[in-house]
Amino acid sequence: MYYIDQRVFLASGGMLAIPGVVIARTRAPLVLFVCQAGTAKSAIARELLRRRARERGIAITAYSRGLAIEEHVSMALRLRLNTEAIDLQRDGFKVLSASDLRDADIVVSFTPLPPAYRFSRAEDWSMVPSVNDAYVVARAELDRRIEQLLDAVASSRK
Repeated sequence: MYYIDQRVFLASGGMLAIPGVVIARTRAPLVLFVCQAGTAKSAIARELLRRRARERGIAITAYSRGLAIEEHVSMALRLRLNTEAIDLQRDGFKVLSASDLRDADIVVSFTPLPPAYRFSRAEDWSMVPSVNDAYVVARAELDRRIEQLLDAVASSRK
C-alpha cells in the first residue's frame, strides 16, 4: 500500500513518477507487549510474534516493556528458551513510557496497567500462565493468541 501526499491511495506495485510528490510506504503496525518485569512474558511474546509474522509474511513491528524491570527468568526456562532460539535480551529491557503507548497501534498487557497508562486499544492477556512455572501451557496459550492477533492484523491490511 502506498500513499501519495498522505491523501491519495495507490494500490499498485508499479512505479509512479510525479515531480515533487513523495510516495511513502505505509508502516507496519506496532505491537507493544507489557508485563510486570519486562523480562519474561512480554519478551517471549515479542520474539514469538516476530517469528510467526516472518513465517506468515506479515509485516509487523513488535517490542516489549516492563512496568519495573526485574530479571526473574528461571535457569530451567532460560535453557528451554535457548533450545528454541528465543533471545529475551535481543532488544534489551526497558521500562514502559507514555511515548511507548502513544506510538503503539496495539498494546498487549499481561498485567494491569497503572491508571496513567490506560490505553483504549489494549488487549488483556493477563490469564496467560506463568512462563517460569508452566511454560508448556503458557507457550500454547501464547501461540494461540499470537495466531489470532496475526489473523486480525492480516485481515485489516487487505
